Amino acid sequence: MANYNYPNAKGGRMMINRLYTIERVARGLREEINPNDQFPLWTQNKIATAQDRLTTAMQYLVSKKEQSNMGNFGFFKQRSETENTFRYIGSGIGVVSAYLLLQDKKFSKLRWWQKFAVYSAVTGVSRETLGFIGKKID
Repeated sequence: MANYNYPNAKGGRMMINRLYTIERVARGLREEINPNDQFPLWTQNKIATAQDRLTTAMQYLVSKKEQSNMGNFGFFKQRSETENTFRYIGSGIGVVSAYLLLQDKKFSKLRWWQKFAVYSAVTGVSRETLGFIGKKID
């Protein structure tokens, strides 16, 4: 059992129940949406916000777990050569993908900071995803 340095905190069962609900809702949405469907921007923003919040919570818990496994110096953890290679490849794929995505006419009206956000998100997701794959290969 992990308490992540919160000795009086509870809620593991509630979190699991909510995650099951999120999975069920996400699966239902995914099954109803077609790639060519058009949606209002606010609905896309809701999905993006949910993804961001879930990702942030997961990264926090993973970080706390790594710190507890390695003492206070968890941030010095070295990545394997395989993970670094996959992250490097993911960064390259992300740069190319972001460039091609931003060339689409749909993105031509975005402001510079919005384009930067898209670029950062695409490259970051690609780098982290391939890094995760590299870590699992090890």
